[in-house]
Amino acid sequence: DASRLRVGEKLNLKVEDVELIQLIKEVITDLTLVHGKRFTLDSPSVINGKWDKEALKRVFENILSNAVKYGGEFSDINIAVET
Repeated sequence: DASRLRVGEKLNLKVEDVELIQLIKEVITDLTLVHGKRFTLDSPSVINGKWDKEALKRVFENILSNAVKYGGEFSDINIAVET
């Protein structure tokens, strides 16, 4: 996406109603299958908004994958979300 913006292309965003906490839980579930039960989530029960679900999912996958990659081999990864 950053490369597209640098060359002047627009991003094709599909903005829709998304429940953010559920999306983060889905990402955690997927990453838990690969990296084990290292993730904890501290958040409100629901945060609704209008976002591009797939783009936002990639952001969280990237952030949490980096936490795994650059954190301790068996370190817990704590995610805190606030409104």
